[in-house]
Amino acid sequence: LSEVEFDAWSHFHLGLAHVYRFDQQNNHLASEHFDAALALDPEFSRAHSGKSFVHWQNAFMRFGADRRGFIRAAARAAESAMLLDPNDPFAAFNLGRAQWLEGNIHAGLDWIDRALVINPNSAQSHYNRGLLQALNGVASEAVSSSDIALSLSPLDPLSYAMLSTQAIAALEQEDFARAAVLAGRAVQSPSAHFYIRMI
Repeated sequence: LSEVEFDAWSHFHLGLAHVYRFDQQNNHLASEHFDAALALDPEFSRAHSGKSFVHWQNAFMRFGADRRGFIRAAARAAESAMLLDPNDPFAAFNLGRAQWLEGNIHAGLDWIDRALVINPNSAQSHYNRGLLQALNGVASEAVSSSDIALSLSPLDPLSYAMLSTQAIAALEQEDFARAAVLAGRAVQSPSAHFYIRMI
């Protein structure tokens, strides 16, 4: 890290700037910033949530051999965040994502819904709700949730994922032409990773 001094909040936001790039090097840099934030403020809920995001990404993108360990670490970090601030939507969001990566889609939905109760304008929570509904085979809810996400945050760093969720829903509805258009838009978005290309 740079020798420039930052406070915990600054380190958290610098971590976010890296974590949304979805590559191994930037995920590592994000982890360093979240660690620096926690060194300055061990009870900073958002920084624990950031660490959960890092571990989740390590597992999801397979940035290492111990996928199960990464999933457990993602859940533990999100649980720490929830204990510190039960009303932090980012903590509930990350706990929900850790649950679905475990294979507990319904538990994941419960936590994402909690995030949306706390903050109904959380675009990424709406997107993740849509993704879990797509994985659950509920295409209409997947489309509705991702539509809300895109309307709330059209330039979101995860907009490619919102579009790909709609593509998955279109596939389930056998609307292959729409699925192709949505998947094409998703893969051309900044930071789209190999899962998006697979879709």
